[in-house]
Amino acid sequence: MKMKLSDGDRANARDGLVPEGTYAARVKDCSETTSKKGNEMMVVDYQIVAGEARGMEVRDYIVDGFHEDKMRALLAAVGAALPKPDPETGRCEIDPADISGSRVTITVAHEPDREDPNHTWVRVRDVAATRRQAQTAPATTDVAAPEPDIPFDAPEPEPEPAGGDEKVPF
Repeated sequence: MKMKLSDGDRANARDGLVPEGTYAARVKDCSETTSKKGNEMMVVDYQIVAGEARGMEVRDYIVDGFHEDKMRALLAAVGAALPKPDPETGRCEIDPADISGSRVTITVAHEPDREDPNHTWVRVRDVAATRRQAQTAPATTDVAAPEPDIPFDAPEPEPEPAGGDEKVPF
């Protein structure tokens, strides 16, 4: 993807911040850890694979209990099946190996640090399947085909009269 970057974005790129935008990326690494507050979380390292930011990396933190939608989006983007929750705990087992190495599309945004006005956080706001993955995604087989609107034994409709001089009620 080619993007025209403003001077501010070029400065961010020089300073190591991935400019805001949407990028093709690869999940370079995905691992499990514990947050400072003791919550389980996934740490996902993305590497931009195209455009002016090619080679730059973004780290994302998906904290259990706070970012369920983000985890669902990531699993869908990499084509992993949504795991079934344990009946006793309601928790799902997610293997980081199912995520690592996958190609996705990420949307990056900048967020100012609330405590330090001189610091900017780079956030992954959205994760989606790459266009190629979306086009080649397997069709689900557990969905029944819809019933036809007209039964097969219905009589053929009467042909329209020739001439075209009929008055149309609208």
